[in-house]
Amino acid sequence: MNAWQQFYKNQLGKWMNITESSKKYVDKCEMKQRQMFDRFLNTFEYNLETGENYDQAVLAIARFADEAGIVLQHVSFDEFSNAMRSKEPFVLK
Repeated sequence: MNAWQQFYKNQLGKWMNITESSKKYVDKCEMKQRQMFDRFLNTFEYNLETGENYDQAVLAIARFADEAGIVLQHVSFDEFSNAMRSKEPFVLK
């Protein structure tokens, strides 16, 4: 094996390690996002369907947005809760 082939083999090995590390990192991020979204859906759906605690359903939206880095147009929970309960049209932006 000449020097060029050895260099290529070494570079390829490094690239394969980086690619595998990147794939593991992306897989880990996707798993965390799925868990976060499932937690949100389960809490929201349960409290909305049972009527047991509507505040918990609304809080689940605010908590999910905070965890996901989404900024809601109603910053405080009280403001958000009031907007959800009002008769005015409500749109998440």
